[in-house]
Amino acid sequence: MSARQAARVAGVLYIVGTVASVLTKVSSASVRGAADPVSEAAKHSGGLVTSALLVLLIGLSLALIPVVLFPVLAGSTRRSRSDT
Repeated sequence: MSARQAARVAGVLYIVGTVASVLTKVSSASVRGAADPVSEAAKHSGGLVTSALLVLLIGLSLALIPVVLFPVLAGSTRRSRSDT
């Protein structure tokens, strides 16, 4: 994978993580703003499941960014060390 492709993949992963975080906030709004969150969670269990899956998507997408960029960044470090 070239450096340009890695940058694009990292950018897409970052955007996916950001969009998923906004959707998590939207899908769990009814439970978070309730006077009795436990009863609201029972009523809106689908929204909580969606929020939980979106949180997993956030973690996965943001954890993959360093994995994708490591070869590019490690290569630049090796080149700069060999130049000195």
